[in-house]
Amino acid sequence: MNEDKIKLTDKNVETILISCLFGKNEDTNNAIKVEGIVNNFGFNPDELKNHEEEIYLWWWLVISGLHQRMEQCLISYISRILY
Repeated sequence: MNEDKIKLTDKNVETILISCLFGKNEDTNNAIKVEGIVNNFGFNPDELKNHEEEIYLWWWLVISGLHQRMEQCLISYISRILY
């Protein structure tokens, strides 16, 4: 896989997001529906499967980054209590 394509950038996310949406004349009966606060989306499951590796990697990067940040906040909080 092209290393530039798997980087978590706004351009890469937008490209894959758009490619996973249904086209105007496609049958959406098997859509994976996502209801957001502002927008609702219908994703094509075949296209999601085609981009599974990138999506999983990005999910992992976001989760691990959040975990690391939470850990830093907890350490900072505990340090303030103990000292």
